[in-house]
Amino acid sequence: MFTDRKIERLSVDLLCERKQLEFADERNTGLRVMLYKSGKKTFIARYNYLGKRFSIGLGEFPAFDVNTIRNMFHQFVRDIRSGLDPAFERKRKGLTFQQFCETIYIPYAKLEKRSWKADVSKLDNYLYEHFGAKQLDSITRWEIDEYRRNLKATHAVATCNKHLALIKSIYRVAIESEMVSHSPASLLKQYRENNQIENFLSTPQIHTFLRAVKQVENREAGKLLEFLLYSGLRVGEACSLEFSQYNRVAETINLPTTKNGRSRQVILNTAANDIILEQLKLHGTGYIFKGRDGIQQMSRPTKVFQKVKALAGLDDHFRIHDLRHSFASIAVMSGSTPSQVQALLGHASSRTTERYMHLAPSHIHEAASNVGDFIARAYDGADN
Repeated sequence: MFTDRKIERLSVDLLCERKQLEFADERNTGLRVMLYKSGKKTFIARYNYLGKRFSIGLGEFPAFDVNTIRNMFHQFVRDIRSGLDPAFERKRKGLTFQQFCETIYIPYAKLEKRSWKADVSKLDNYLYEHFGAKQLDSITRWEIDEYRRNLKATHAVATCNKHLALIKSIYRVAIESEMVSHSPASLLKQYRENNQIENFLSTPQIHTFLRAVKQVENREAGKLLEFLLYSGLRVGEACSLEFSQYNRVAETINLPTTKNGRSRQVILNTAANDIILEQLKLHGTGYIFKGRDGIQQMSRPTKVFQKVKALAGLDDHFRIHDLRHSFASIAVMSGSTPSQVQALLGHASSRTTERYMHLAPSHIHEAASNVGDFIARAYDGADN
């Protein structure tokens, strides 16, 4: 039977032709120690699983003593009796959050989700920093809740909910892959979102914003921000635009895939079209708004947007997506109907567009009143 003292005394005769010797424990014959001519002593486990023979390294002596190794081996035996593969269980328990995402979740997302690039961005820029090195099955509900509370201090509630949804999606795939038995995020509920439009540019702010974008050093990013206000596009849609999507004759942009999964054609106003024409003269091919290398698409211009906000004196809570809100608000206040605004923004549901209608000018309210007056007159006439 193995003891620390017996393992310590083991040695290989220099005259022995074999490079290594293998010894079995009398109590547990599947528990072995490999003895090398170099003097290294390594514990291994030999076992049968589903009719096949396997071996797996357990640790090197004396870093791992006999008592520790024996406990590990007994766990292997319990796994086998429960119908589990010890090698797989060991890999599963040692898998980090980042390793699982890179080897299993992201390949799955690429096949199943149109928004997989957004998932990769959240992982690379946020989640790996907090959870990447942690073992997948060790992350707790409290840690996830703390993460999103901290995120809420600097980001919109909707963003926090998207991060939670991604974490839940990751653990759902992990459960299906039998890498974990449960999700630590399952009992966490999304924050309540206030869908009323709060942040949009007033007329004076529009002037200061447009002056500010022309002052920033990164003119390409400045043009993009200006285009977002004039077009109402989402920042991701604008960053990925290519000249091949632009119809110069019709002055339109074709979006093959949008957030709601549908394609749509964006009709450009004169100001937005002029920006495209300027970029066409500047670049001619490829992406309309290019990154610093002049080839790849521009990434989200967060730093430039912060500079523009400072120059324009905008509130810290004003987000880049609020440029889209501003476009919609201006459309409503200039007399556009709900159906027109819905078409301009590409909303799949009219309910989303209705959030802006409290900004409608007085003549639209008068039109609503006229309908009421008409009905009232018809009712009075029937009585007479």
